[in-house]
Amino acid sequence: MSRLDELAVIERLTRSLSLGRSGLWSVGDDGALLAAQDRLVVTDAMVEGRHFDLRWSSWSDVGFKLLARNVSDIFAMGGRPTAMLLTLALPGDLSAAALDAFAEGLEAAAAHWGNPVLIGGDTTSVDGPAVLTLTLFGKRGSRLLARSGGRAGDRLWVDGPLGLAAAGLALLESGELHRSEVAVAAHRRPSPKPLLPGAMRAAHACIDISDGLLLDASRLARASGCGFVVSDQLPGREQLLHLVSDSAALSAWQLTGGDDYVRLVAAPASPGRGWMPVGRLTADAGCFIEREDGTLRAVVPAGYLHRFGRA
Repeated sequence: MSRLDELAVIERLTRSLSLGRSGLWSVGDDGALLAAQDRLVVTDAMVEGRHFDLRWSSWSDVGFKLLARNVSDIFAMGGRPTAMLLTLALPGDLSAAALDAFAEGLEAAAAHWGNPVLIGGDTTSVDGPAVLTLTLFGKRGSRLLARSGGRAGDRLWVDGPLGLAAAGLALLESGELHRSEVAVAAHRRPSPKPLLPGAMRAAHACIDISDGLLLDASRLARASGCGFVVSDQLPGREQLLHLVSDSAALSAWQLTGGDDYVRLVAAPASPGRGWMPVGRLTADAGCFIEREDGTLRAVVPAGYLHRFGRA
């Protein structure tokens, strides 16, 4: 069987994905020319064995999730995706079928979120695990949202359930994926939602929850010069109760599990239909969980955090 070279990889990836149009230099040139005005740029990487496991996800799932992660960041800033750069470091023995499946998943995600065009990138072979890096460009909306605009007294709201993706991963690892197709799908193919005009007007600050509610809420609060309180009765709890008998495990899924890809907004009132309250920003620094009886418990804002070497 012949091996794929770099040109064959590029040809397979660009066979069905939208290429640069409308004033953008496309794949095949030495660079890409973009109109810089009102553009947003985010970059995210996925490393095999760290961010995805091919025992639990297909290459198609991986392609879909790679774009979904970046789309979630663009949405959190109030933008819409427009173009992307794709850099792939792939094992030399990767099959053509696996590459086609990856491209299919990426194409499906692109079609779901407005068909951002593929304008270039790079490919290389590696002896170790795959490293997939996508840089996504977006156009800003009516205003640009940051993490730093929150105010003490703002309520904290999310636009989706928390903990489903962590539960889905746990089910895949235990071989019990039949217990919740919804949770498994949340892990394999997250589906972030754009901010609608009402939410754009209401929000003081926004962040996407990818590393866990506690950790990402702490990032928003710190950037806004605030502390925060979150409830222990969180959206998605009812969907998860039948999957675990250990309340500590349930709380861990919802508070620190990560991979939720929902938006966390600081706003004085509801940002609109579908938004659910999870807590509030406070004038005093500190991170607290509010129990059902109203008492507060101080916590360290844990979540998914990469570690590098020694301090």
